Amino acid sequence: MKKKITLVTSLLISMGSIMTGCNLVETPLTKTVSINDVEDISNEHFDSIDIEVETVKVNLIPVKSAEEQKVELIGDGQKGIEKDLKVKEMGNTLYISLKSKDIISLGYKNLDLDLNIYVEEKKYDEIDFKGSVSKLLVKDLSVNEINSDLNTGKIKMDNVETNKIIAHVNTGDIDLNDFKGAINATTNTGDVLIFTKKITDSISAKVNVGNINIETEEKPNNVEINAKTNVGKVKLYDKRVKNLVIGDGEIEMKLKTQTGSIIVN
Repeated sequence: MKKKITLVTSLLISMGSIMTGCNLVETPLTKTVSINDVEDISNEHFDSIDIEVETVKVNLIPVKSAEEQKVELIGDGQKGIEKDLKVKEMGNTLYISLKSKDIISLGYKNLDLDLNIYVEEKKYDEIDFKGSVSKLLVKDLSVNEINSDLNTGKIKMDNVETNKIIAHVNTGDIDLNDFKGAINATTNTGDVLIFTKKITDSISAKVNVGNINIETEEKPNNVEINAKTNVGKVKLYDKRVKNLVIGDGEIEMKLKTQTGSIIVN
């Protein structure tokens, strides 16, 4: 009996030593490596941009001339997990994709990577964005329509002039600042934050769990606001009402959250 107890004790000690040793060793999946890949954009005449990525921060950056256009992947990535960056130009559309070549990938490791897309400062027809675990920043651009679909992360747009913005996030926030154009923003779990100088086009915002906050520099004079929440408060320009008509109410604002507050100031 003593021999059996001694044997079991020895085995447990040995296993503990092995596990401790394993914890002290940095595995390939936890190591990072510096990445700096650059792809030139040779086509000067594209009007649309199509972006599809897995796990990365995407920044759309305007530049003064077509000669400065390029796609840059920079930052710290997961060692042993090779990223496949593709830049293709077909007709009037620029296609950009970034995916992992490997089956196993710790996505959060690649959030230290930035995919910087430098495009000429001009008016574009359409921008389409699809991402899994990502962040999208669009700044100082003019485009007819922006469609963005993100599973987990954040969509942020600053000083964007457009006819229509469609922004969808499954889990994460939508942050729109200083824009022109109609908005259709939806998120399952997260907040919708909108700031604009003046409301000139329709706004639709729908959230399952989260808040909707809209702020304007000028109080509108021709809107109808319909707000609905099951759990939370509603305040529209200092009035605790769920429906508010200002002027003729020609511009519609439809705001809905299941659980959260709706504030318009």
